[in-house]
Amino acid sequence: MGCPQNRTENGTDVPEGKTLACSSTCRTKNCESYGACLRAKSLQVADVGAHIFHKRQNSEIDAYVDARKAGIQPKTVWKKDVEAAWKATDATGVPFRADQ
Repeated sequence: MGCPQNRTENGTDVPEGKTLACSSTCRTKNCESYGACLRAKSLQVADVGAHIFHKRQNSEIDAYVDARKAGIQPKTVWKKDVEAAWKATDATGVPFRADQ
């Protein structure tokens, strides 16, 4: 009788050196867990919606960082506030400071 991890649903033993933890395309068939098996294959799941969200969020953060490097302190990190701070800076010629 093998390890419970190495038994199929119908109670038969999985061949020696193989585990149920591995995916069907695993080369070694001896991974510690299913997650470890997928990590070993560097499996990446893509979510287009998440990619678009992160891309937009990173562009907003980059705009805020650029403003801070220029001495501007926007009201928030949101792009609309960063753009408003740039406009105020351009209009007055003095770096906008929402904190003052």
